Amino acid sequence: DLGLPIEATRHEGWFAHKLERMGKTSRIIKENEDIRQRNKERTALEPATILQELTTKAATFSAMDLARSIQVRVGDDAKLSAAVYESAIQQAILVGSSLDGQARYTSQDYFAKEQEALQWATSLSKQLSEIALPKDKTQSLIAGTFAYLNPEQQQAVARLCQDAKLSVMIGRAGTGKTTTIKAVVACHKNAGFKVIGLALSAVAAENLKTEAHVEAETIAFYLDKWSRLD
Repeated sequence: DLGLPIEATRHEGWFAHKLERMGKTSRIIKENEDIRQRNKERTALEPATILQELTTKAATFSAMDLARSIQVRVGDDAKLSAAVYESAIQQAILVGSSLDGQARYTSQDYFAKEQEALQWATSLSKQLSEIALPKDKTQSLIAGTFAYLNPEQQQAVARLCQDAKLSVMIGRAGTGKTTTIKAVVACHKNAGFKVIGLALSAVAAENLKTEAHVEAETIAFYLDKWSRLD
């Protein structure tokens, strides 16, 4: 559940399609058709839902990503697709451009979350944690298990394992951030800590699970979970 106002379709399976080929009505396929129609109507009324859907997969998107997503939800209705696109792109926030020069956008909700996260980060970065990892154990792991990391990554692991309440690592795609985080997770687990990964998008959370070997969910998931405990 990503908190989107879009209904999920059900898995149809081979038997449902076999019934369709035989000229018989499949209940699941019929229900999915109704769901797709309702999603199409929601998209027409609230084009911003497309932006929300896109930012569950990545922090930013291109105009082409937006057009493709609209086609999936709206189908071949060219007039409606154009209207939804114009409304959605006007509500999107331009955040910059990619290396190939394409404009990159994000949703207003995602941008607001990033701004809130930045405010918290600024505050926490100035505070020290009451609990710190043993430096000798951290250095031992870096020199042994994670000796394959390059010097810059090893330095990042050491810095991220210091006693600041918040440390930040910034790097372009493909520079080894996730590999570095994997080592940071291992250092904390080795010191007896339970590590939980949080991400703004579901794709990023899944990447933390598979690549960094850490239990991870979206921030929205945990906020909803904690609100239910109140």
